[in-house]
Amino acid sequence: MGECLAVSAALDYEGLGVPGVVRDAVLDFYTTGDTRALGSLSLEDRVLAYTIAYGGLMLIHICDPVTPISRAHVGVGIEIVGVRGPPSRMDDRRILRSWALIYSGLEEEGLRLLQGVSYYPVNLEWRPGGRVRILPVAVTLTL
Repeated sequence: MGECLAVSAALDYEGLGVPGVVRDAVLDFYTTGDTRALGSLSLEDRVLAYTIAYGGLMLIHICDPVTPISRAHVGVGIEIVGVRGPPSRMDDRRILRSWALIYSGLEEEGLRLLQGVSYYPVNLEWRPGGRVRILPVAVTLTL
């Protein structure tokens, strides 16, 4: 997460559960098409809900209003390194630079700019180049 931007990914990672409030909000969003169901969620849960709803690697505006901006499908997987301390905020320019690299075909380099400790799952450190795939579709995680 940055000041007003966040990047999130739908992961093929077995140890990852979806909080019930997020699952319910995503199902309501799919059923009704109304994003108001997501409005009562915390910022982190809204980012997670949009990531599940759209899949892939997501660029999300996190200042009011929280809005998905862009989605990418990448072939580079990630590696979960272990549990670390709390995540730190990134500069929005760094996030935009990483997104530009990803969209220009330099996926690993772009992901390397983003690597670090995640907000969800809480405090997991990750880096590009592992076997955990970024899924193009994540809605099955909620069912």
